[in-house]
Order: sequence, then structure tokens, then C-alpha cells
Amino acid sequence: MRLLIVGVDVEAGDPAMWDARPAGVPLTVATVASCAVTGFYPLIRIGTRRCIDGGNAGASNAGLAASADMTVLVDPLMNTSRSDTEADVKSY
Repeated sequence: MRLLIVGVDVEAGDPAMWDARPAGVPLTVATVASCAVTGFYPLIRIGTRRCIDGGNAGASNAGLAASADMTVLVDPLMNTSRSDTEADVKSY
């Protein structure tokens, strides 16, 4: 299974994905880049790209995994204030 972490290229405004395999970007660097928020956490340079939080490209970026055989989506901002949240989660 591959772990791909999503951020956003600040200059282009496009999603940037990093492969956490040994030949890719180190997991810690990709994670920090995907959490960078101007004014709170510094932007991270990966190669020639300055990167920020992947949420700037979309809430889950699930569309980036359209060609995958299996996708595990972790959404830390899932709406948990609704009373039917458990039913929503089970429906996926």
C-alpha cells in the first residue's frame, strides 16, 4: 500500500502529492508541508515548490485517488456535531 500526502503548490495553486516511500519525500517533511498554514506554521519548500496545507485544494482531495484500487481517506475535520454522524460514517 502507498501513502500519498497532499499539499498545495503556493505559486501554481495546484495540488502537490508526495510519496512517502523511501525514494520519495521523507514522511516527516511531507506531513509538515501538508499542515503549513500562513501565519501559524511556516511554508515548506520541497524541491522547487513552496507548499501549504492540502486543505487549500479541497476538503478531502479524494478525487486525486480516483485511479486507486483502494483508498483510505482520513478527514480530521469531519463534521462530528450532527447526531447522525455514525450513520454517515457507516454508509461509506
